[in-house]
Amino acid sequence: MAARRVHFLAGIAVAPFVFLLAATGLGHTVAPLLDDLIHPTALFVDEVGAQALPVSEQVSAALIEHRGARVTSVTVPGDPDRTTRVALDVLGVPLSVYVDPYTAVVRGTLESTGTPTREWLAEAHRSLHLGEPGRLYAEFAVSWLPIIVLFGVFLRVSQRRRSGARAWHGALGLALAAALLLIGFSGVQRTVLAGERVSAVLSTAPPRLHAPPVTPAPARVGVDDVVALARSAGLSGALTVVPPERGDRPYEVAESGGGPSQVDKVAVDPYLGRVTAAVGWADYSATAKARAVATAFHHGLLFGWANRLVLAGVALGTIALLALGYRMWWARREAPPPVWRYLSTRARTLLIVGTAGVCWLLPVLGASLVAFAAVDRLARRRSR
Repeated sequence: MAARRVHFLAGIAVAPFVFLLAATGLGHTVAPLLDDLIHPTALFVDEVGAQALPVSEQVSAALIEHRGARVTSVTVPGDPDRTTRVALDVLGVPLSVYVDPYTAVVRGTLESTGTPTREWLAEAHRSLHLGEPGRLYAEFAVSWLPIIVLFGVFLRVSQRRRSGARAWHGALGLALAAALLLIGFSGVQRTVLAGERVSAVLSTAPPRLHAPPVTPAPARVGVDDVVALARSAGLSGALTVVPPERGDRPYEVAESGGGPSQVDKVAVDPYLGRVTAAVGWADYSATAKARAVATAFHHGLLFGWANRLVLAGVALGTIALLALGYRMWWARREAPPPVWRYLSTRARTLLIVGTAGVCWLLPVLGASLVAFAAVDRLARRRSR
């Protein structure tokens, strides 16, 4: 009965925010396809050549178009039909210049750090374009999501079979449970308040690249040598090169293909011309690997377009699940009775301690839980 009450009351309160996450998540899922449709000239080459030109020539082509700009990163494509992205800072304005790697011809310039479509949809999913305060909506929903899902699964497998909307709600929830838990595990670690706490408790933070100090010298290696050194160190696929902002810092090169195991990163001393530090998939702890896999699934990068189709299905299925839940609530319009008074002293103690721990770990959940309890108690007093 307690599981049913928590699932019912939390579901009713959290459902609108989960709906927003599902709807904006659906948009974010199709963002790469929209990018390719909206910006084909910038993102693709006309013809795949026999061999790409040196990366330095491609960067020079971008700088000719925007003199005085500062290069913030260069992304070398992993696919032969894609363009090279040169990210620039032009008096504080971020620009992405897309260059044909075979001809060094600028194919297009977009005023964003990535592509505008994907960035807009990602920000809608993250904060509804309300800034840092807007991120709390996602934290509220993603903090409650695992609890609602787990209680729902318990109710589905422990109770007798139902018919109508309740049967469909239970079956659909059971089918979506694993995906929703993966998304919740990934999402909660990117939240404003709970993210660092959850990451610290579960030890899911990825290893950091610790490069030794750089001693400036007259001669520096160029971006072509840096890319070659990264390739020789084992990095593959698309690479993102971040040049040092100061003379005493190294280049950083990271795999940017997006797969969970494509996380290798190296530091290159710009004066010695050698790799001075490296981290890779083998350096990740088991929990950090679990987080990387969950995040790749959440972003549609785990198994290509099939992953994105699954995510689209999960988003649409979640919206249907919420609609069925509200249909059940409308038909019943009352929550199951509280069971606190029927619990033993030991059960109450364990529940209080466990709830306090969860509330510390997930502060938005804790604050909303107190609010739920207060409103529920007030409503029951008025109904007497």
